[in-house]
Amino acid sequence: MEMTRENAREVWIGGTIDQCAEELLKYKERGESVVLNFNGHKIYSCDITSVDYAYQEVFGMTKEATEKKWEEDRKKYEQERAERRAKAIEKTKANLPKWIESLKEIKTEELDERTFYEQVLSVVKQMDDVSFTAETLREFRAALEEIGCMDYNDWKSQKELSGEIIEDGTIEDGIDKADIGTAVSFISQFFSDYDNANGSVSRMLDGGEEYGWVQQWLKNSQEKNQNKQNIPYYQVAKQALMNWNGLSEEEAKKVISSQSFDEIESQVYAKGSMDYAVEGIKVSAGLSDKDAEELSTFIYEGGQSKVIDNWKKMIELQDSSLGMEGAYNTKHNKEMFNNLIMDTLFHVHDGWVQDNVKKFNAREKKHQHMPSELIGWKEAKADLLFVRPIFEAAGIEVNEEELEQVYNGRVKDFFLNRGIKTARNLSDSITQGEEFYPALKGYGEILTIINDPEYVDEKIIPAIEQQGIGNIEEVRRNIVSQIISNPVPEDVERLSDEEKSIVEQAVGQEISTLTAQRDELQQKNSIVQRIMVLANRRKSIKKEISIEEQRKSENLHEFDN
Repeated sequence: MEMTRENAREVWIGGTIDQCAEELLKYKERGESVVLNFNGHKIYSCDITSVDYAYQEVFGMTKEATEKKWEEDRKKYEQERAERRAKAIEKTKANLPKWIESLKEIKTEELDERTFYEQVLSVVKQMDDVSFTAETLREFRAALEEIGCMDYNDWKSQKELSGEIIEDGTIEDGIDKADIGTAVSFISQFFSDYDNANGSVSRMLDGGEEYGWVQQWLKNSQEKNQNKQNIPYYQVAKQALMNWNGLSEEEAKKVISSQSFDEIESQVYAKGSMDYAVEGIKVSAGLSDKDAEELSTFIYEGGQSKVIDNWKKMIELQDSSLGMEGAYNTKHNKEMFNNLIMDTLFHVHDGWVQDNVKKFNAREKKHQHMPSELIGWKEAKADLLFVRPIFEAAGIEVNEEELEQVYNGRVKDFFLNRGIKTARNLSDSITQGEEFYPALKGYGEILTIINDPEYVDEKIIPAIEQQGIGNIEEVRRNIVSQIISNPVPEDVERLSDEEKSIVEQAVGQEISTLTAQRDELQQKNSIVQRIMVLANRRKSIKKEISIEEQRKSENLHEFDN
């Protein structure tokens, strides 16, 4: 086949222009018509005659002329680079006192870690066209050390010694999350030799898409600080500071905005309960490990969570639905979310019990180490402090009246399923230990204590009745009364024979009363109906008489005429 451009097949050849030209010449020798796209220039095997031909096609000149120009360009670039560096060195020397003075004005002792690094990087951000010498870098580094900046590795070691886990990630991820470690790594560049520092500062100020790396980190960090008030953990912390530490709302907001997570947590101790809340949601909603981890990150750091987004979509669908479908969605979602909230509350309580075993002997409130169904709604709803902001972040209403009804339903199931009718029944159940309350599994000290019936009768039952759910027999009677009002087969089935008789008798008596009431009303209505029929008949007869009198008058008038 004749070698032409029309029948050339495209090939890929890696390497320099020289290597590509040599390969194309080999194709030509074999009589193969091919075309190579080299940096946007097409070179055909049917046309190529030499390496110089390829240079002419791509660079517009021979190989010798091209290499000569490259060398001239390189020398020109090196000269311009040296001149730029010399100017940058002089500019850096001139501005160094101003930068150092700005660093020393930072009131380190008054700032939390994030605000400190925001202010340090704000100084760095001003350092455009910087070029250090060994001497100027030493001066700047000394100023950084004086105000408390550290090399990244030293900072990381110090954090890990205090129990924090520092995970290294990509710089893009660190900037996106405004991670403190990323800010430290930026500053850490000034602790290397001056050539590396110069290159690093250039990347820090010029890297990234919209902004330089430093400016991006600062922007994200400041937004993160401003958004703290909307992050579930910090909403809990603010409320806890007000409720437990006696701070005003403004004082609590100031603490949230100015202090680090660890400093805040040391005052409110909310993380443990919120971790149990995430665990409870994971178990109840069947979340994957990844979704639960993402939800946890959202709760503590903000950002995005697939779980929260899905909940929001459900609420939006509910609000946008019309007619019967909308009513169904609303009712179904309310029931689902109310039960999920209750599951989460119960899990938080179980976690608290597990974490506070020593408090069992230290305080009189023994009911607090019992299942949620026995501590009373007032005690149970206290944990809404840790749970409410998580659900409200998705636009889910946390309605305490509705939740109390759900709680009462669970109390009813607790009593019916376990056959608890009296304080004696409950005491016998409690002495079964972890079989009665699985959250106590593994806590031998408490299990040993509650295995003693006398102790349970003297310490735990009174606490439950006085500070928790209330008098056991009364609670049971209330449950029976609820079933009388609304008998459901599965509820009735779980009653004792005696209680079934009570329900049957009560419902029967109510039917008799209602039947008599109905009959009386029917009788009264019948009399009223008869009276109204007579009244209408009277009205009709009077109308007929009036018509006849009118007719008589007309007839007489006609006779006279």
